Amino acid sequence: MPDHRSVYKQDVLLFLPLALPWVNEQLLSFLLSIGTDLSFSFSTLESGLLGLFGTLGLAFSWLRLSVDDSRSMVAISLMVKIVAATWLAWMAVSLQAPALYLIATLDGIAAVVCFASLMIPQFSSLK
Repeated sequence: MPDHRSVYKQDVLLFLPLALPWVNEQLLSFLLSIGTDLSFSFSTLESGLLGLFGTLGLAFSWLRLSVDDSRSMVAISLMVKIVAATWLAWMAVSLQAPALYLIATLDGIAAVVCFASLMIPQFSSLK
């Protein structure tokens, strides 16, 4: 059964390609174009911001893996996952990009896993 630590590991895998130059643009262009007729291209500023956000996300995900488990860390992760899922769902509706619906749903599931880690003692290694 997945726990909050598996959510942290999946975040590292998610943010790693977003932190790499050129790869982040290609990946995001591909994801946004799935199921749509739109073509996406990024300006230098957008590409730089995408790389910055990917690097920050990777650093914070790695940091969560390296610190000891605590209820406050899981609670912060839960809030971040809820905000991210809501923002991605809004983006999916705005852009009509099916891949964003999938990513928003997966973030929502990760939020449920973090919530279960906080509320159900058998589901978590938290003390």
